[in-house]
Amino acid sequence: MKRKGLHTWVFAGLVLAAAGGNAPAAGSLKELLDKSGVKYIQQDTAFLIPVSAEGETTMVTATEAALGELAELKLVYLFTPILEVPKGFKHPQPMLKKIAELNEKLLVGKLGLEADSGCLYYISSFWLRTADKTTVETELAVAHVQRQSLRKELEPYLQG
Repeated sequence: MKRKGLHTWVFAGLVLAAAGGNAPAAGSLKELLDKSGVKYIQQDTAFLIPVSAEGETTMVTATEAALGELAELKLVYLFTPILEVPKGFKHPQPMLKKIAELNEKLLVGKLGLEADSGCLYYISSFWLRTADKTTVETELAVAHVQRQSLRKELEPYLQG
């Protein structure tokens, strides 16, 4: 018997996870946002979503992407800037170490460092097919809270 590679099993699991469930499927990210009553500004295929809490607003960008060629395997990607760094900023080693430590501790989402600008982003994703209003609201709230928390952890590295 020929053993299948790990990537084959992982992909098969993703197919089953995305195809399963009884939630009414939204056909697109726009449809999901509209059904959820989320206010947004559409820019091409991206949706800019203001999330406000405790007197602060976070702009979260949402995009839709298909995984493979199966239309059922659609993901919603959320990202929001945590820190914008000065042009030419060289991230000190202690900051990079802190980013790695924070990334390991995140239960949901991850930190991303943009290569060209050096800016830090909070990034998360969820399956479009099984998403509903609660999913959208929860993911947006988590993005807002994570941005605030991560910014507090990392801002000191810009000052010294």
